[in-house]
Amino acid sequence: MTFLDALNPAQRRAVEFFEPRPLVVVAGPGTGKTRVLSHKIAYLIKEKGVAPKEILAITFTNFAANEMRDRIESLVQESPLCTTFHAWAYTLIREVLGEEAPFIIDELDALALFKEAIKLSGLKSAGSARQLFKEIGLIRQSYPPKRSEDWGKRSLFLFYQALLSRHRVVDFDELMLLALSLLKDESLLKTIRKRWPHVLVDEFQDVNGVQVALLERLSPKYLTLIGDPDQSIYAFRGSDPRALERFVSTHPDAEVITLETAYRCHGEVLGCAASLLSDKSASKKALKAEKGHGPKVEIRGFPGPREEARWIARTIESLTGALSFEAINFSGNVPTEDGAFSLGDVAILTRTRSSVNAIKEALSRAGIPFLETYGHTLAQDRCLRSFIRLISISRGENPAFHKRRLEEEAHMGPNEIDECLRAISKGELKEVLRKIGGDPEDALYRAFLKQVTTTNITGAMPLELGSDVDLLGVRLDAVHLMTIHGAKGLEFPVVFIPRCESGMIPIEGGDEEEERRLFYVAITRAVTRLYITYSSASGGKSPFLERFPEGLYLEEFIKSKKKAPRRPKGPRQGSLF
Repeated sequence: MTFLDALNPAQRRAVEFFEPRPLVVVAGPGTGKTRVLSHKIAYLIKEKGVAPKEILAITFTNFAANEMRDRIESLVQESPLCTTFHAWAYTLIREVLGEEAPFIIDELDALALFKEAIKLSGLKSAGSARQLFKEIGLIRQSYPPKRSEDWGKRSLFLFYQALLSRHRVVDFDELMLLALSLLKDESLLKTIRKRWPHVLVDEFQDVNGVQVALLERLSPKYLTLIGDPDQSIYAFRGSDPRALERFVSTHPDAEVITLETAYRCHGEVLGCAASLLSDKSASKKALKAEKGHGPKVEIRGFPGPREEARWIARTIESLTGALSFEAINFSGNVPTEDGAFSLGDVAILTRTRSSVNAIKEALSRAGIPFLETYGHTLAQDRCLRSFIRLISISRGENPAFHKRRLEEEAHMGPNEIDECLRAISKGELKEVLRKIGGDPEDALYRAFLKQVTTTNITGAMPLELGSDVDLLGVRLDAVHLMTIHGAKGLEFPVVFIPRCESGMIPIEGGDEEEERRLFYVAITRAVTRLYITYSSASGGKSPFLERFPEGLYLEEFIKSKKKAPRRPKGPRQGSLF
């Protein structure tokens, strides 16, 4: 028996494919794409004698890269370079440019510089700075490069590039373009191709035009692309749901293997999810639930968001073992298997971060611990943002830029900055966090401090520290409150999708096809139980729910109970009997 015996026939074909032409693996949700990637790399090392240093594995998040690395090491005790597109590009730039390499800034810093460029250019724009920045970003993410016919925007972009150059920084888009321009050097390109003849790319449906161009320029001898067009949800970042299809059309020699067995979701969840896909989708007909049948999807309607939130909290209490006296008395068509799940098994996935206030309040009232992880970069937290700047200054990484931003953004004066830098030099990182308003005992901050003290981070903190999901993972004993985008690539035994209403799912003004794919991603995070809720006061039931096949779900509208007469105030205690 070998490590390949655990694979199904399609997975094994993909793993053992070893020809100097591209391999495209179409992998729907829960079909084992990470298993295929890790086993393929192990196969190359163990069976084909490929040196780990000759293999480059690229994915889109640090979380996914770490998971892939762990799986590979469990099979062969050694691992190749598993990284993200942006981190790989920065490694290349540092190698070529050395000390002249620019520093990376995140999206918030980039937007601040862009606003400064708007002032310098004197451009009068009808749209917001953020929207204008997004438009220019989409132009830069395409390849061949688009050229705006708007002279004002072109002028503005020149001012922005001048500011980037002045501060010796690049944003994420410029980072990729710089890497692409460096690979025009044929000598360098020859060296890179020789170094990594084996390249594997995960989540290929999320690539943008520049990233595709990078791969085309690398043109590795052995290339594996894996992805799922039905899970393409980043068009706002320049990704193309037809990326796999386009690649196959331009590479007729590519081998295409479709993984058809889904191990995560049972038939009811998978059937409801498939109803959202276009008739042309391979997954709509091909995916088969290895688990067979399971609990039906439950849809619940409520008069308003507060009633909806309270029901979610009480249902979680019932599923995880009745944490409060109130839950013991709760009845309302919830599972009776009290304690069957832990808190960490539960995820609440929302379309937007702003739609969770009622849910957070209900969870807090019920005493249910929850953790908010939205897949956002750590620098979107005000305290961590200041802390990252202070660490960068202490390491001599573009100190002038970060001091200026601390003064403008956090209103820190030179004396405060110097005081924090002295504390950093003494290793008093918790004290620094307190000085800038953070709680060192907060789960996110604890994880951040551990990462800073155990990782040799140089010049690329926005990339190497990643997001809140990268640091915290999904293994804590608390309910996970996330956006659907933030939950991409994850799975949970119990999933709630609240506010499934017109105007929210699909979001008002959004592209309906992408919104359907996004809802498909949300539904297919569920391993065992899936609850979808909405309120009639906030737009009414989503039209997407009308697509679900009969027999796969249960639906009920729960009306508000009449308020009981007020009782004299006294100690609150639920009845045990």
